[in-house]
Amino acid sequence: MQFDLAVFRAIHTGWHSPVADVVFLVLSWLGLGVLQAVLAFVFLCWRQTRAYVAPIVISVLVSGLLVAQVLKALIPRQRPSNLNFSLPQENWLYNSFPSGHTTTSFACATMIVLLVPKQDRRWVGPLSFVLATGVGISRIYRGVHWPTDVIGGICAGISSAIFVHLLWQTMGYGRKGDQIVATSI
Repeated sequence: MQFDLAVFRAIHTGWHSPVADVVFLVLSWLGLGVLQAVLAFVFLCWRQTRAYVAPIVISVLVSGLLVAQVLKALIPRQRPSNLNFSLPQENWLYNSFPSGHTTTSFACATMIVLLVPKQDRRWVGPLSFVLATGVGISRIYRGVHWPTDVIGGICAGISSAIFVHLLWQTMGYGRKGDQIVATSI
């Protein structure tokens, strides 16, 4: 708890500024699973990214609706917004562990790394993880999650994406020559 309190206080109150408020609001919105799914569907417009849409959307659904929400139901944990020095920028009424925004963000980032060919647009994977990390930090900054909620979300998101990726490959989808192909339907 001392770790959570120290890091929460440092980020939530120590980094406060009007510019950071806007930056972390935008990052927090990028962590919404619904927005991530919609953005994935936007990739249907480009022929070369269509094969990535289904596994990314499935990762968001599994990580956000199943894993994060089940863990929230099983682990009753108060949010840091209840602290007397906290100035939360959002209102949340239910359990805090894990951060759902962080869970879906890391699920997306992990799936992107697993799907995008290494030599083609190699910057996309690291950028995805930078954005996912920003989403996690935004949840602390905005006063609605403990640092360990974010760490739990990172673990849940990465695990969910790996599970979906393995399942996706088992169903007959996978790589061939660094391209996503359907080996059976």
